[in-house]
Amino acid sequence: MIKKKVSVPIKTFWYSDKIVWPKTVTIVTTVNEDGVPNAAPLSGIMHYDNLDKQPRVLLMMRKFAHTIQNICKTGEFVVNFPPFEYTDDILEACRFYPKGVNELDFMRMTPIPSQKVAPPTLAESRQVLECKLDRFYDLDESQRHAIGNIVNILVDEDLVDLSRPVKIATTRISQCDRGVDGLSQLWPG
Repeated sequence: MIKKKVSVPIKTFWYSDKIVWPKTVTIVTTVNEDGVPNAAPLSGIMHYDNLDKQPRVLLMMRKFAHTIQNICKTGEFVVNFPPFEYTDDILEACRFYPKGVNELDFMRMTPIPSQKVAPPTLAESRQVLECKLDRFYDLDESQRHAIGNIVNILVDEDLVDLSRPVKIATTRISQCDRGVDGLSQLWPG
């Protein structure tokens, strides 16, 4: 049976209280100019270029975020895809810590050296993208988009030869929706 569609008002936070908009939740790690790590949850991310010549990723953030400031100053970042068991750590990284505070000190996730960039990789993430900044765009007074060249893709060794459906189930990457009631875990459900 086809249900009748009705219009709902468009207002602030329309995406969080009027519709369900699932997003993959990542933790982007950076370092500041003094080498202090920073970790921030980010769902405003997508693959930008699928070609193997230069795969890229697009990040969409607010200009005032320490993460985007670090990326623009140092030119490097790591996209970590944490499993859903670390949702509490994702929420911890959501807090507005003062500049220069290492959010990883308040999380259960383990920073390990990355292979090709300075920001740390999170060991518990089963897949990771090490990136170097290609360019950024200021959209308005509050929004900035950054395009990063993926210089290294890391996956846990046991994932390499798995079929895609098994790989999806095994990585257990968190899919969440942030509503007016807070963060809702959508998948795995």
